[in-house]
Parts: sequence; C-alpha cells; structure tokens
Amino acid sequence: MYRTLTIFERIGLVHTVLIGGRVTYGLADHPHAHAICDTCARVTALRSTAWGHLAALAHGEANGFTSSGIIVRGQCDACLTGAGEATDQD
Repeated sequence: MYRTLTIFERIGLVHTVLIGGRVTYGLADHPHAHAICDTCARVTALRSTAWGHLAALAHGEANGFTSSGIIVRGQCDACLTGAGEATDQD
C-alpha cells in the first residue's frame, strides 16, 4: 500500500504532511494549505484562494522558490478552550 501511495505522490495525485513523526496522506485535487494543532495534532485543510496568493508571493520574493505546500501550526479552538481531541479533517 505505501509503495502505491509513494507512486501517487510522485505523480501528483496525493500529498503528504508530516505531523509529529506520522505521515498523513491527502488527495491533491487542488493546491491548499493545512493547519495543524500542536496540542492535539488535528489537521484541517485550508482551501481558500489566499493560500495560492501566498505561494505566489513566496515565488516572487524568494527568487523563484516554488511551494509544494503551506503548513500553519498553532492551537485549534477546541484546545484553546480545553476540549481538544486528536482528529484528522482533510
């Protein structure tokens, strides 16, 4: 199974996100960013077009740097209020 996922990643069908030593796979249907909670490891896909603008800005500001993904780290609302538990939402 993992060999197949590696091939899918190579050809751009899936993307990987490394979270605390654990690899998470997601469908690469269109570019998007991920928010990851440092407390409960919850992953949320951020699909706003603003993330594409950020990748374009990085490309312009960093002499052609190409982004393969954007990860925002912090604490989710549930952990900030004390009700967090680990879940994946991608």
